[in-house]
Amino acid sequence: MAENFQYQNFYEQQNQNFAAFFLSDIHLRRDKIEDILVLEKFIEHLLENKFKTKLYFLGDIFDFWFCKASPVKQATVKLLQLLNQYNKSCAEVVFFEGNHDVHLYHSLTNEHGLEVVNERKIINLNSLKIILEHGDLFNAKDINYLRLRSFLRLGWMKFLGLRVVPTFITAAIGDYFSHKSSKTTKIRTEEKSARIKATFIQYAHQQLDKYAADVFIAGHTHERFIVDESQKLIINTGSWFDQKLVLAITDQQKFLFLEI
Repeated sequence: MAENFQYQNFYEQQNQNFAAFFLSDIHLRRDKIEDILVLEKFIEHLLENKFKTKLYFLGDIFDFWFCKASPVKQATVKLLQLLNQYNKSCAEVVFFEGNHDVHLYHSLTNEHGLEVVNERKIINLNSLKIILEHGDLFNAKDINYLRLRSFLRLGWMKFLGLRVVPTFITAAIGDYFSHKSSKTTKIRTEEKSARIKATFIQYAHQQLDKYAADVFIAGHTHERFIVDESQKLIINTGSWFDQKLVLAITDQQKFLFLEI
């Protein structure tokens, strides 16, 4: 399958049937409106051309969103309306929670009718069993992060986010830490990137064996790659910090990274 891995321009595709699109780690922000506009244009194109392609957003689409609080909420009103329309009239839209967008059910499901997954989802496409998740569970040694992840997902934290803490306070805190996170990613050394990739691949193989699946797709690490080992395909969707790409699977089981 790896020989079919390639980069193409999405809007130059002709007569291509896509079974699904996968996006992650877009990190939509108020100070990067161009990313929101690019994504809106993409969804509008799908609607105008009556695509029937499933959309899977694999976490960290927003930067930041916790329950009802998000500094980018007002800027993404049109985008979410477009996704609601696509979900109703064309094909399903599924959002996975990441580490920058948590407890999305109230805003995305209740208000916009979109499915939200908080850990992983296993799907079958074109005779392939595919594991989908955000990918932030990949490093079992990162105890501090895993504890924070569990803490943020506690029921009473959700209650505080929905009922007690003012949204502007939560959004401001998230905005501050998201800036720090993006800076850390940009200064990685090649050695660190290689370690992250190796750990991610090891974790992916564990999940593929556990669920007897063919393909593992996730993001989180911002390291885009594809690995074909032992007839198992492992894909990391990368981020939009370097290039605005959508991963697609065609009806012929080809995986393409499409620039939009």
